[in-house]
Amino acid sequence: MRLTTQPATKLFQLDYVKTIGITNAAFNGRGFNNPYDTAVSSDGRIFVLNRCDPQRAAAVRIGICNLEEEYLGEFGKGFGEADDQFKLPVGMAFDSQDRLYITDEEMQRVTVFDDSGAFLSKWGEYGSGDGQWDGPAGVAFDSRGHAYVADQHNHRVQKYTS
Repeated sequence: MRLTTQPATKLFQLDYVKTIGITNAAFNGRGFNNPYDTAVSSDGRIFVLNRCDPQRAAAVRIGICNLEEEYLGEFGKGFGEADDQFKLPVGMAFDSQDRLYITDEEMQRVTVFDDSGAFLSKWGEYGSGDGQWDGPAGVAFDSRGHAYVADQHNHRVQKYTS
């Protein structure tokens, strides 16, 4: 399969490489349950955000694998409000120092982990003022290290310094 777009000046082409992953009905270990987002660390590990409904809350976690489909671990397992847990995680991205930022639209926060899955920090609060969110969703970083968080229900994107 080839995906192409036709910009004004030249053709851009992507070639299919591979599909990875299996369904995991046990809600832990190798495999995915409702994969929602991915991020790749600087050493090539693939972090997969698994997001599920409250009936399958045990499946909410970040799984780590590689392109060879080796299962490397998981963290943030379970539905909850602890520093290393999630309710409705949405997006994630690595910064230039391989810290993983994960948005949670239910808890109105961004949680930061190191590249081994250890909790580092969190921030955020509900509202419509500067620095507040109503459903933080996507997160991305620019070349200067600034974070951009999509604030879905306030219909805006907010920028933060590194």
